[in-house]
Amino acid sequence: MEYSILDFGALESNEVNTKYIQAAIDECANSGGGRVVVPAGKFVTGTIRLKSHVELYLERGAILKATQSISEYNEEDEFPQNFGSTSEGWDARHLIICVEQEDVAITGGGVIEGIGDICYGGPLKHESNFYWREGYYQNEDMKVLRRGILIMFAECRHVTVKDVKIQNSSSWNLLFYGCDFVKATGLTILNDKKNANSDGIDIDSCSFVTVSDCLIDVGDDCVALRNSAEHLKNNTKPCEHITITNCVFSNSVCAIRVCVGYGSVSYVTISDIVMARSGEGLVFSTGFNNSGALHIHDILVRNVVGNDVGNPLQMLANEAVIERVTVSGLHSNCACGVRLLSGIGSLKDIILKDVTILDSKAEFPMPEILERERMGAIIYAEGAKRLSLDNIRVFALDDYFETRKNIINSVNTDFIKKDITLIYKDTASSV
Repeated sequence: MEYSILDFGALESNEVNTKYIQAAIDECANSGGGRVVVPAGKFVTGTIRLKSHVELYLERGAILKATQSISEYNEEDEFPQNFGSTSEGWDARHLIICVEQEDVAITGGGVIEGIGDICYGGPLKHESNFYWREGYYQNEDMKVLRRGILIMFAECRHVTVKDVKIQNSSSWNLLFYGCDFVKATGLTILNDKKNANSDGIDIDSCSFVTVSDCLIDVGDDCVALRNSAEHLKNNTKPCEHITITNCVFSNSVCAIRVCVGYGSVSYVTISDIVMARSGEGLVFSTGFNNSGALHIHDILVRNVVGNDVGNPLQMLANEAVIERVTVSGLHSNCACGVRLLSGIGSLKDIILKDVTILDSKAEFPMPEILERERMGAIIYAEGAKRLSLDNIRVFALDDYFETRKNIINSVNTDFIKKDITLIYKDTASSV
């Protein structure tokens, strides 16, 4: 069955349509399921709650626009899986929520739009790394929180989000939390490059997930994989069996970040990715902001191309283990370096194969701390066990390379293979 929100009283105007859209969803669900249609036009709404067997379909030209009225949003304690982040300045109120439902979908050629343009403000802040090269905004007043995650699915099964455009969120754009059998495909996700915490897709404690054919251009991470399950009813659920493929990413922080939590992220493939711009392209880290002990294992990365990238690849093992990771076919320019670091955790059984690094100046003015950071090796490995470097090529295209100390600097690292070639001023030599 198909239900138009117009038949339930929705109007294309500045009137808030929350109750009318929800009425259409409720009727569809109570009748056994079907499609709820948002026709072409702009429809302002507060929190919408999706239900089992309902497809929310946005026709081309349709815009679901978040209201500024806080009274139209969910209560922050409405469901146990909910959370916000007061330290980052965003609350636990969302535009679309779906909790413990199955066979749900958001599809069509329309737009889901937040209110990020009015939520961010205050002074333009700066980091001492490649993040937010132009600086970033949080809140005009940190006591007034931004709206939270725009679209949140919690402990749902068989979820599809397809072909819609998601934009202007005041926090993460799309979160799958504790979900199984998820497809996110054909999405366009857009946020201002200077807006902090505007992640594209966050996948936390989920299994059997495919992200494909997406264009993501945001002010934080494009895709983040996490295992921070403490809010879930099943709080021991891992994050596993994930595929990310055939996407173009542009961002101010990480293209893909595997980080955050105390469980595990495993059995992941990342393939055919273009990093059009990235502060730190592919990041695998067992902790975040001095917390976490995430076990990362059995990861395959292949065919990734990067342009305008600070650090194309980082692996940071602090409290836990990163193991059995293969990166094959990475081609990226590089303003800083590749870092493989093991602290009190362990980094082992890592393969880098067919990797091409184009050593180059950053395409933006770097602060002094980054200039000093560049002075180190292009590839830095510390505390790695059974590291294989196979067919690694480094292109140094200008005299700026002469400021480097080494091509590779390895400390307390066991090599299975070390095959690195420097190509510089029309000469080539093995290292």
